Amino acid sequence: MLDRLLTRNAETVGFSSRGGTNPTMRRLRFSLAMFFVFVTLVAMGCWWYVTMRPRWAADASLAELNLLQGQRKTGQLKWGTEMRQLIEIGPPALPVLIEALDSTPEDDRFNLRTIPFAMNCIEDPRAVPALIRAIPRCFGADGSDMGYRVGDAKLRKYLAERHGDEDRTMTLSYGRPVNEVFGALKKLTGRDADHLDLAFVSKRTDDTPRQTFLKRRLYERSAERWAAWWESNWRKYTGDWRYSKVDLPSRSVAISDPKDVGVDENITRVAKRSYQGIIIQPVCASSQRVCFLDVDTNRWSVLPKRFAHLKEPVETLPSEVLAWAKQEGFDFYGAKLQADGKSHYVIKAIETQVIEVDSDSKDRSWTVASAKQLGRLTGELVAHWDAAQNQLVLDSPGEFVFITKENTVGIVALGAEVTSTGYRFGEASKDRNLATTGHRLGRRIGLSYLVPGN
Repeated sequence: MLDRLLTRNAETVGFSSRGGTNPTMRRLRFSLAMFFVFVTLVAMGCWWYVTMRPRWAADASLAELNLLQGQRKTGQLKWGTEMRQLIEIGPPALPVLIEALDSTPEDDRFNLRTIPFAMNCIEDPRAVPALIRAIPRCFGADGSDMGYRVGDAKLRKYLAERHGDEDRTMTLSYGRPVNEVFGALKKLTGRDADHLDLAFVSKRTDDTPRQTFLKRRLYERSAERWAAWWESNWRKYTGDWRYSKVDLPSRSVAISDPKDVGVDENITRVAKRSYQGIIIQPVCASSQRVCFLDVDTNRWSVLPKRFAHLKEPVETLPSEVLAWAKQEGFDFYGAKLQADGKSHYVIKAIETQVIEVDSDSKDRSWTVASAKQLGRLTGELVAHWDAAQNQLVLDSPGEFVFITKENTVGIVALGAEVTSTGYRFGEASKDRNLATTGHRLGRRIGLSYLVPGN
Protein backbone atom coordinates (compact mmCIF):
# COMPACT_ATOMS: atom_id res chain seq x y z
CA MET A 1 0.00 0.00 0.00
CA LEU A 2 2.84 2.35 0.83
CA ASP A 3 4.47 1.54 -2.56
CA ARG A 4 1.23 2.28 -4.42
CA LEU A 5 0.81 5.54 -2.52
CA LEU A 6 4.36 6.61 -3.26
CA THR A 7 4.07 5.57 -6.92
CA ARG A 8 0.82 7.50 -7.33
CA ASN A 9 2.35 10.60 -5.73
CA ALA A 10 5.46 10.31 -7.84
CA GLU A 11 3.50 9.97 -11.08
CA THR A 12 1.35 12.96 -10.11
CA VAL A 13 4.43 15.19 -10.08
CA GLY A 14 5.86 13.62 -13.24
CA PHE A 15 8.31 11.11 -11.91
CA SER A 16 8.56 7.37 -12.29
CA SER A 17 9.49 5.02 -9.49
CA ARG A 18 10.57 2.21 -11.79
CA GLY A 19 14.06 1.06 -11.05
CA GLY A 20 14.08 2.92 -7.73
CA THR A 21 16.83 5.29 -9.04
CA ASN A 22 14.88 8.54 -8.87
CA PRO A 23 16.38 10.75 -6.08
CA THR A 24 13.13 12.65 -5.54
CA MET A 25 11.25 9.41 -4.98
CA ARG A 26 13.80 8.24 -2.45
CA ARG A 27 13.50 11.51 -0.52
CA LEU A 28 9.72 11.20 -0.51
CA ARG A 29 9.93 7.64 0.78
CA PHE A 30 12.33 8.70 3.52
CA SER A 31 10.18 11.68 4.58
CA LEU A 32 7.04 9.59 4.85
CA ALA A 33 8.89 6.91 6.80
CA MET A 34 10.21 9.53 9.23
CA PHE A 35 6.69 10.94 9.58
CA PHE A 36 5.31 7.53 10.58
CA VAL A 37 8.20 7.03 13.03
CA PHE A 38 7.49 10.45 14.56
CA VAL A 39 3.77 9.71 14.95
CA THR A 40 4.58 6.36 16.56
CA LEU A 41 7.00 7.94 19.04
CA VAL A 42 4.48 10.63 19.94
CA ALA A 43 1.80 7.96 20.53
CA MET A 44 4.19 5.95 22.69
CA GLY A 45 5.11 9.07 24.65
CA CYS A 46 1.44 9.87 25.26
CA TRP A 47 0.81 6.27 26.39
CA TRP A 48 3.77 6.47 28.78
CA TYR A 49 2.62 9.81 30.16
CA VAL A 50 -0.93 8.61 30.72
CA THR A 51 -0.13 5.07 31.94
CA MET A 52 3.40 4.61 33.18
CA ARG A 53 4.29 8.01 34.61
CA PRO A 54 1.51 7.86 37.26
CA ARG A 55 2.59 4.34 38.17
CA TRP A 56 6.19 5.42 38.64
CA ALA A 57 5.08 8.46 40.62
CA ALA A 58 2.87 6.27 42.83
CA ASP A 59 5.73 3.81 43.35
CA ALA A 60 8.02 6.67 44.34
CA SER A 61 5.47 8.10 46.78
CA LEU A 62 4.87 4.71 48.42
CA ALA A 63 8.62 4.14 48.75
CA GLU A 64 9.02 7.55 50.41
CA LEU A 65 6.10 6.92 52.76
CA ASN A 66 7.65 3.57 53.72
CA LEU A 67 10.94 5.28 54.46
CA LEU A 68 9.29 7.94 56.62
CA GLN A 69 7.25 5.35 58.50
CA GLY A 70 10.40 3.34 59.16
CA GLN A 71 11.95 6.51 60.60
CA ARG A 72 8.89 7.02 62.85
CA LYS A 73 7.89 10.18 61.00
CA THR A 74 4.33 9.08 60.25
CA GLY A 75 1.96 12.02 60.50
CA GLN A 76 4.66 14.66 60.17
CA LEU A 77 4.74 17.37 57.50
CA LYS A 78 6.83 15.46 54.96
CA TRP A 79 4.65 12.36 55.37
CA GLY A 80 1.51 14.42 54.83
CA THR A 81 3.00 16.12 51.76
CA GLU A 82 3.92 12.77 50.23
CA MET A 83 0.47 11.39 50.99
CA ARG A 84 -1.12 14.36 49.22
CA GLN A 85 1.05 13.79 46.15
CA LEU A 86 -0.02 10.14 46.08
CA ILE A 87 -3.70 11.04 46.43
CA GLU A 88 -3.51 13.68 43.70
CA ILE A 89 -2.32 11.08 41.19
CA GLY A 90 -5.88 9.78 41.47
CA PRO A 91 -7.27 6.57 39.89
CA PRO A 92 -4.12 5.95 37.74
CA ALA A 93 -2.31 5.17 41.01
CA LEU A 94 -4.78 2.42 41.89
CA PRO A 95 -2.97 -0.54 40.20
CA VAL A 96 0.15 0.29 42.22
CA LEU A 97 -1.82 0.57 45.46
CA ILE A 98 -3.61 -2.72 44.79
CA GLU A 99 -0.33 -4.55 44.13
CA ALA A 100 1.21 -3.01 47.24
CA LEU A 101 -1.74 -3.91 49.48
CA ASP A 102 -1.90 -7.48 48.18
CA SER A 103 1.80 -7.93 48.98
CA THR A 104 1.64 -6.32 52.45
CA PRO A 105 2.10 -8.99 55.15
CA GLU A 106 0.06 -9.15 58.34
CA ASP A 107 2.90 -7.83 60.49
CA ASP A 108 3.33 -4.62 58.44
CA ARG A 109 0.82 -2.66 60.49
CA PHE A 110 1.80 0.73 59.02
CA ASN A 111 1.10 -0.12 55.38
CA LEU A 112 -2.13 -1.87 56.36
CA ARG A 113 -3.16 1.59 57.55
CA THR A 114 -1.49 3.79 54.92
CA ILE A 115 -2.59 2.06 51.70
CA PRO A 116 -6.30 1.78 52.65
CA PHE A 117 -6.08 5.43 53.82
CA ALA A 118 -4.95 6.43 50.32
CA MET A 119 -7.59 4.24 48.65
CA ASN A 120 -10.24 5.91 50.78
CA CYS A 121 -9.07 9.36 49.64
CA ILE A 122 -8.86 8.44 45.93
CA GLU A 123 -12.45 7.09 46.00
CA ASP A 124 -12.22 4.55 43.18
CA PRO A 125 -14.51 1.52 43.79
CA ARG A 126 -12.11 -0.72 41.87
CA ALA A 127 -10.14 -0.84 45.15
CA VAL A 128 -12.90 -2.83 46.86
CA PRO A 129 -11.68 -6.38 45.96
CA ALA A 130 -8.18 -5.60 47.28
CA LEU A 131 -9.62 -4.14 50.48
CA ILE A 132 -11.71 -7.28 50.99
CA ARG A 133 -8.62 -9.45 50.49
CA ALA A 134 -6.92 -7.38 53.22
CA ILE A 135 -9.62 -8.02 55.85
CA PRO A 136 -8.03 -11.22 57.29
CA ARG A 137 -4.72 -9.39 57.69
CA CYS A 138 -6.38 -6.71 59.82
CA PHE A 139 -6.19 -9.20 62.68
CA GLY A 140 -3.03 -8.35 64.54
CA ALA A 141 -1.47 -6.61 67.52
CA ASP A 142 -2.08 -2.87 67.28
CA GLY A 143 -1.77 0.16 69.48
CA SER A 144 -4.47 2.75 69.16
CA ASP A 145 -6.03 4.85 66.44
CA MET A 146 -3.97 7.97 65.89
CA GLY A 147 -4.73 11.65 65.37
CA TYR A 148 -2.00 13.68 63.62
CA ARG A 149 -1.58 17.43 63.26
CA VAL A 150 0.61 16.89 60.15
CA GLY A 151 2.41 20.20 60.69
CA ASP A 152 0.37 22.38 58.34
CA ALA A 153 -3.24 23.44 58.84
CA LYS A 154 -4.10 23.59 55.11
CA LEU A 155 -2.55 20.20 54.44
CA ARG A 156 -4.35 18.68 57.43
CA LYS A 157 -7.66 20.11 56.22
CA TYR A 158 -7.08 18.77 52.69
CA LEU A 159 -6.27 15.24 53.92
CA ALA A 160 -9.11 15.24 56.46
CA GLU A 161 -11.68 16.27 53.84
CA ARG A 162 -10.47 13.62 51.38
CA HIS A 163 -10.47 11.01 54.14
CA GLY A 164 -13.98 11.92 55.28
CA ASP A 165 -12.98 13.55 58.59
CA GLU A 166 -14.62 16.92 57.99
CA ASP A 167 -15.80 16.99 61.62
CA ARG A 168 -12.21 16.85 62.92
CA THR A 169 -10.66 20.32 63.13
CA MET A 170 -7.47 19.72 65.13
CA THR A 171 -6.15 16.34 63.98
CA LEU A 172 -6.17 13.93 61.05
CA SER A 173 -7.57 10.46 61.77
CA TYR A 174 -5.14 7.62 61.02
CA GLY A 175 -6.79 4.46 62.31
CA ARG A 176 -5.77 0.91 63.04
CA PRO A 177 -5.92 -1.42 59.99
CA VAL A 178 -9.41 -2.66 60.89
CA ASN A 179 -10.71 0.91 60.92
CA GLU A 180 -8.91 2.08 57.77
CA VAL A 181 -9.94 -0.99 55.73
CA PHE A 182 -13.56 -1.00 56.84
CA GLY A 183 -13.70 2.79 56.70
CA ALA A 184 -12.61 2.70 53.06
CA LEU A 185 -15.10 -0.07 52.26
CA LYS A 186 -17.92 1.96 53.77
CA LYS A 187 -16.98 5.07 51.81
CA LEU A 188 -16.63 3.23 48.50
CA THR A 189 -19.75 1.04 48.83
CA GLY A 190 -21.97 2.70 51.43
CA ARG A 191 -22.01 -0.63 53.29
CA ASP A 192 -20.85 -0.93 56.91
CA ALA A 193 -21.07 -4.68 57.56
CA ASP A 194 -18.91 -6.19 60.36
CA HIS A 195 -17.01 -3.00 61.26
CA LEU A 196 -18.45 -2.64 64.76
CA ASP A 197 -18.16 -6.39 65.40
CA LEU A 198 -14.44 -6.45 64.62
CA ALA A 199 -13.35 -2.99 65.78
CA PHE A 200 -11.93 -4.29 69.08
CA VAL A 201 -11.03 -7.85 68.09
CA SER A 202 -7.22 -7.84 68.17
CA LYS A 203 -4.29 -10.12 68.90
CA ARG A 204 -3.09 -10.24 72.52
CA THR A 205 0.02 -11.94 73.85
CA ASP A 206 -1.94 -13.62 76.66
CA ASP A 207 -4.69 -15.04 74.44
CA THR A 208 -5.19 -18.77 74.61
CA PRO A 209 -4.76 -20.71 71.33
CA ARG A 210 -8.52 -21.15 71.28
CA GLN A 211 -9.12 -17.39 71.59
CA THR A 212 -6.64 -16.64 68.81
CA PHE A 213 -8.39 -19.16 66.57
CA LEU A 214 -11.83 -17.72 67.29
CA LYS A 215 -10.67 -14.16 66.63
CA ARG A 216 -8.94 -14.97 63.37
CA ARG A 217 -11.96 -16.95 62.21
CA LEU A 218 -14.15 -13.84 62.63
CA TYR A 219 -11.96 -11.92 60.19
CA GLU A 220 -11.83 -14.79 57.71
CA ARG A 221 -15.61 -15.15 57.82
CA SER A 222 -16.12 -11.41 57.33
CA ALA A 223 -13.92 -11.45 54.22
CA GLU A 224 -15.92 -14.35 52.80
CA ARG A 225 -19.22 -12.52 53.36
CA TRP A 226 -17.89 -9.32 51.81
CA ALA A 227 -16.54 -11.24 48.79
CA ALA A 228 -19.90 -12.92 48.17
CA TRP A 229 -21.68 -9.57 48.39
CA TRP A 230 -19.25 -7.79 46.04
CA GLU A 231 -19.39 -10.51 43.39
CA SER A 232 -23.18 -10.12 43.32
CA ASN A 233 -23.18 -6.30 43.30
CA TRP A 234 -20.00 -5.07 41.58
CA ARG A 235 -21.87 -3.75 38.50
CA LYS A 236 -23.43 -1.05 40.68
CA TYR A 237 -19.99 0.41 41.34
CA THR A 238 -17.79 -0.22 38.30
CA GLY A 239 -18.14 -1.33 34.70
CA ASP A 240 -14.67 -2.91 34.68
CA TRP A 241 -15.18 -6.68 34.74
CA ARG A 242 -11.54 -7.21 35.77
CA TYR A 243 -12.57 -6.15 39.27
CA SER A 244 -15.67 -8.32 39.46
CA LYS A 245 -13.98 -11.14 41.42
CA VAL A 246 -12.34 -10.89 44.82
CA ASP A 247 -10.32 -14.10 44.52
CA LEU A 248 -9.78 -14.56 48.25
CA PRO A 249 -6.70 -16.63 49.07
CA SER A 250 -7.17 -19.81 51.02
CA ARG A 251 -7.69 -19.32 54.73
CA SER A 252 -4.52 -18.35 56.52
CA VAL A 253 -5.05 -20.84 59.35
CA ALA A 254 -6.26 -24.39 59.53
CA ILE A 255 -9.98 -24.63 60.13
CA SER A 256 -9.57 -27.35 62.75
CA ASP A 257 -9.93 -26.06 66.31
CA PRO A 258 -6.99 -26.09 68.73
CA LYS A 259 -7.14 -28.82 71.32
CA ASP A 260 -9.45 -27.89 74.20
CA VAL A 261 -7.40 -28.15 77.39
CA GLY A 262 -10.30 -27.25 79.68
CA VAL A 263 -10.22 -24.73 82.52
CA ASP A 264 -7.40 -24.36 85.01
CA GLU A 265 -9.42 -23.65 88.16
CA ASN A 266 -6.41 -22.29 90.06
CA ILE A 267 -5.21 -19.51 87.75
CA THR A 268 -5.04 -16.12 89.45
CA ARG A 269 -3.03 -13.87 87.13
CA VAL A 270 -5.08 -11.02 85.72
CA ALA A 271 -4.18 -10.24 82.11
CA LYS A 272 -2.87 -6.77 81.25
CA ARG A 273 -5.85 -6.18 78.97
CA SER A 274 -8.89 -4.90 80.74
CA TYR A 275 -11.84 -2.70 79.86
CA GLN A 276 -13.68 -0.31 82.14
CA GLY A 277 -16.93 1.56 81.76
CA ILE A 278 -18.32 -0.35 78.77
CA ILE A 279 -22.00 0.49 78.32
CA ILE A 280 -24.14 -2.50 77.36
CA GLN A 281 -27.41 -1.32 75.85
CA PRO A 282 -30.64 -3.31 76.09
CA VAL A 283 -31.37 -5.36 73.00
CA CYS A 284 -33.70 -3.55 70.61
CA ALA A 285 -33.66 -2.31 67.01
CA SER A 286 -32.65 1.24 67.98
CA SER A 287 -29.52 0.23 69.93
CA GLN A 288 -26.53 1.66 68.09
CA ARG A 289 -23.39 0.43 69.79
CA VAL A 290 -23.19 -2.63 72.06
CA CYS A 291 -25.99 -4.89 73.18
CA PHE A 292 -24.24 -8.26 72.63
CA LEU A 293 -20.76 -9.10 73.91
CA ASP A 294 -18.54 -12.08 73.09
CA VAL A 295 -15.87 -12.05 75.81
CA ASP A 296 -13.87 -14.83 74.12
CA THR A 297 -12.97 -12.49 71.27
CA ASN A 298 -14.00 -9.05 72.62
CA ARG A 299 -16.53 -8.78 69.83
CA TRP A 300 -19.25 -6.17 70.31
CA SER A 301 -22.43 -6.19 68.26
CA VAL A 302 -25.96 -4.85 67.85
CA LEU A 303 -29.19 -6.52 66.82
CA PRO A 304 -29.16 -7.63 63.14
CA LYS A 305 -31.50 -5.80 60.78
CA ARG A 306 -33.60 -8.91 60.24
CA PHE A 307 -34.87 -8.50 63.81
CA ALA A 308 -35.86 -4.87 63.26
CA HIS A 309 -39.38 -5.63 64.47
CA LEU A 310 -38.08 -5.59 68.08
CA LYS A 311 -38.76 -1.91 68.62
CA GLU A 312 -38.76 -1.96 72.44
CA PRO A 313 -35.96 -3.09 74.79
CA VAL A 314 -36.35 -6.77 75.69
CA GLU A 315 -36.60 -8.35 79.13
CA THR A 316 -35.45 -11.67 77.70
CA LEU A 317 -34.43 -12.71 74.20
CA PRO A 318 -37.07 -14.13 71.84
CA SER A 319 -36.25 -17.69 70.83
CA GLU A 320 -35.11 -16.81 67.29
CA VAL A 321 -32.78 -14.08 68.56
CA LEU A 322 -31.41 -16.36 71.28
CA ALA A 323 -30.69 -19.07 68.69
CA TRP A 324 -28.81 -16.52 66.55
CA ALA A 325 -26.83 -15.24 69.55
CA LYS A 326 -25.79 -18.77 70.56
CA GLN A 327 -24.73 -19.58 67.01
CA GLU A 328 -22.64 -16.40 66.89
CA GLY A 329 -20.94 -17.21 70.19
CA PHE A 330 -22.14 -14.26 72.28
CA ASP A 331 -21.80 -14.60 76.04
CA PHE A 332 -23.72 -11.60 77.44
CA TYR A 333 -26.46 -9.23 76.35
CA GLY A 334 -28.24 -6.18 77.71
CA ALA A 335 -31.88 -6.13 78.81
CA LYS A 336 -34.36 -3.83 80.53
CA LEU A 337 -36.41 -5.16 83.46
CA GLN A 338 -39.33 -3.78 85.42
CA ALA A 339 -39.09 -4.34 89.19
CA ASP A 340 -40.63 -2.53 92.16
CA GLY A 341 -42.26 -0.05 89.83
CA LYS A 342 -38.95 0.95 88.27
CA SER A 343 -37.04 0.17 85.07
CA HIS A 344 -33.56 -1.31 85.38
CA TYR A 345 -30.79 -1.86 82.86
CA VAL A 346 -29.32 -5.33 83.47
CA ILE A 347 -26.90 -7.87 81.99
CA LYS A 348 -27.83 -11.45 81.16
CA ALA A 349 -25.61 -14.44 80.35
CA ILE A 350 -25.87 -16.81 77.37
CA GLU A 351 -24.51 -20.32 78.02
CA THR A 352 -21.95 -18.78 80.38
CA GLN A 353 -21.37 -19.81 83.99
CA VAL A 354 -21.35 -16.73 86.26
CA ILE A 355 -20.46 -16.75 89.96
CA GLU A 356 -20.85 -13.71 92.20
CA VAL A 357 -17.92 -13.17 94.57
CA ASP A 358 -17.44 -10.79 97.48
CA SER A 359 -16.32 -7.50 95.94
CA ASP A 360 -15.33 -6.20 99.41
CA SER A 361 -13.03 -9.12 100.15
CA LYS A 362 -9.43 -8.21 101.01
CA ASP A 363 -8.28 -11.24 99.02
CA ARG A 364 -8.92 -10.18 95.42
CA SER A 365 -6.97 -13.12 93.92
CA TRP A 366 -10.06 -15.01 92.87
CA THR A 367 -9.76 -18.35 91.13
CA VAL A 368 -12.46 -20.49 89.58
CA ALA A 369 -12.01 -22.97 92.42
CA SER A 370 -12.35 -20.37 95.19
CA ALA A 371 -15.26 -18.67 93.40
CA LYS A 372 -17.13 -21.98 93.18
CA GLN A 373 -16.44 -22.66 96.85
CA LEU A 374 -17.30 -19.23 98.26
CA GLY A 375 -19.41 -17.53 95.63
CA ARG A 376 -23.01 -17.68 94.41
CA LEU A 377 -24.00 -19.09 91.04
CA THR A 378 -26.17 -16.41 89.43
CA GLY A 379 -28.00 -18.10 86.59
CA GLU A 380 -28.96 -16.06 83.52
CA LEU A 381 -29.46 -12.71 85.28
CA VAL A 382 -26.16 -11.16 86.39
CA ALA A 383 -27.14 -9.17 89.47
CA HIS A 384 -25.99 -8.61 93.05
CA TRP A 385 -27.59 -10.71 95.81
CA ASP A 386 -28.02 -8.88 99.10
CA ALA A 387 -27.84 -11.58 101.76
CA ALA A 388 -29.11 -9.27 104.48
CA GLN A 389 -32.26 -8.43 102.51
CA ASN A 390 -32.41 -11.93 101.00
CA GLN A 391 -33.09 -10.53 97.53
CA LEU A 392 -31.53 -9.34 94.30
CA VAL A 393 -30.62 -5.64 94.11
CA LEU A 394 -30.75 -4.83 90.42
CA ASP A 395 -29.11 -1.40 90.58
CA SER A 396 -26.22 -2.42 92.84
CA PRO A 397 -22.60 -2.93 91.65
CA GLY A 398 -21.06 -6.36 92.02
CA GLU A 399 -18.16 -8.60 91.01
CA PHE A 400 -18.52 -11.88 89.15
CA VAL A 401 -16.22 -14.63 87.89
CA PHE A 402 -17.31 -16.05 84.52
CA ILE A 403 -16.45 -19.20 82.57
CA THR A 404 -17.68 -19.22 78.97
CA LYS A 405 -18.56 -22.30 76.93
CA GLU A 406 -15.20 -21.74 75.15
CA ASN A 407 -13.47 -21.95 78.58
CA THR A 408 -12.46 -18.30 78.72
CA VAL A 409 -12.16 -17.21 82.36
CA GLY A 410 -12.43 -13.67 83.67
CA ILE A 411 -14.07 -11.16 85.98
CA VAL A 412 -17.03 -8.91 85.22
CA ALA A 413 -17.33 -5.85 87.43
CA LEU A 414 -20.98 -4.81 87.26
CA GLY A 415 -21.23 -1.04 87.44
CA ALA A 416 -23.86 1.69 87.47
CA GLU A 417 -26.96 2.05 85.37
CA VAL A 418 -26.53 4.86 82.84
CA THR A 419 -29.82 6.69 83.13
CA SER A 420 -29.03 9.97 81.39
CA THR A 421 -26.99 11.01 78.38
CA GLY A 422 -24.47 13.81 78.32
CA TYR A 423 -21.63 14.77 80.63
CA ARG A 424 -21.78 15.55 84.34
CA PHE A 425 -18.93 17.66 85.73
CA GLY A 426 -16.69 15.67 88.05
CA GLU A 427 -17.77 12.19 87.00
CA ALA A 428 -14.75 11.75 84.72
CA SER A 429 -12.49 11.68 87.78
CA LYS A 430 -14.45 8.85 89.39
CA ASP A 431 -14.42 5.13 88.68
CA ARG A 432 -15.74 4.97 85.10
CA ASN A 433 -17.81 1.97 86.06
CA LEU A 434 -19.85 4.09 88.47
CA ALA A 435 -20.66 6.99 86.13
CA THR A 436 -24.42 7.31 85.67
CA THR A 437 -24.20 9.51 82.57
CA GLY A 438 -22.84 8.49 79.17
CA HIS A 439 -23.32 8.60 75.41
CA ARG A 440 -25.93 5.83 75.58
CA LEU A 441 -28.38 4.43 78.13
CA GLY A 442 -27.59 1.00 79.52
CA ARG A 443 -25.46 -0.79 82.13
CA ARG A 444 -21.76 -0.19 82.67
CA ILE A 445 -19.39 -3.09 83.16
CA GLY A 446 -15.68 -3.63 83.59
CA LEU A 447 -14.01 -6.67 82.08
CA SER A 448 -10.74 -8.43 82.89
CA TYR A 449 -9.35 -11.90 82.19
CA LEU A 450 -7.66 -14.62 84.21
CA VAL A 451 -4.87 -16.28 82.29
CA PRO A 452 -2.26 -18.99 82.92
CA GLY A 453 1.31 -18.01 83.67
CA ASN A 454 3.32 -16.08 86.23
